[in-house]
Amino acid sequence: MVDILRPVPVADAAAVQRVRAKLPPLRGVVHAAGLLDDATILNLEPEQLRRVLAPKVDGALNLDAATAGDPLDFFVLFSSAAALFGTAGQAGYAAGNASL
Repeated sequence: MVDILRPVPVADAAAVQRVRAKLPPLRGVVHAAGLLDDATILNLEPEQLRRVLAPKVDGALNLDAATAGDPLDFFVLFSSAAALFGTAGQAGYAAGNASL
């Protein structure tokens, strides 16, 4: 059985699939991943943006793919008001939340 107390990097599709294969059919998914790496838009590096977007965006897509065959009652993706209002220095965080 999988150690459910150990974090799984949801941005890693192979890791998500490995864990999913060890579990019985799921009834629901709650995705609340998030990562901050603040920088003003002029100083935002592409790698920073990728690092911030990966857990939110790739994680949601990977969880969706991994549970496609499950009889889910719910699939919850937590976003933030930052998607609507933004926060100084958190363009990547806002974009990740808006993608959901």
